[in-house]
Amino acid sequence: MHILCNYSAFTKNNIVLVFDAYKVPGNRGERFDFHNIHVVYTKERELGDVYIEKLVSEIGKNEQVRVISSDGLIQLSAVRFGVLRASAAEFEREIDAVHAKISDYLQSVRESNPKTNLEISSKE
Repeated sequence: MHILCNYSAFTKNNIVLVFDAYKVPGNRGERFDFHNIHVVYTKERELGDVYIEKLVSEIGKNEQVRVISSDGLIQLSAVRFGVLRASAAEFEREIDAVHAKISDYLQSVRESNPKTNLEISSKE
């Protein structure tokens, strides 16, 4: 989740992270903000895929919205509702590229002001 928070802060993209809690007995579901991203745990007997489809349907056609899933049916739903989609592998490559840009930026800040004590951490 921290990696997605860094990605969101750097790219200024809003993120909704959906966890499928379909098989968790008695789970009522939960929605909360974690730093700068929105986190959703679906309720018992609610598939994450169904939640995503419903959310995308509510948003409607919007080329600034992107669904990240390697599930073929979810990708088809995204296209059907008029939003972009990418596989998890594609998104991971994008996150790696953004992480490298963040590291480069922090390194340039450090070099331009040696008194700054910024730490560059590895990917969590």
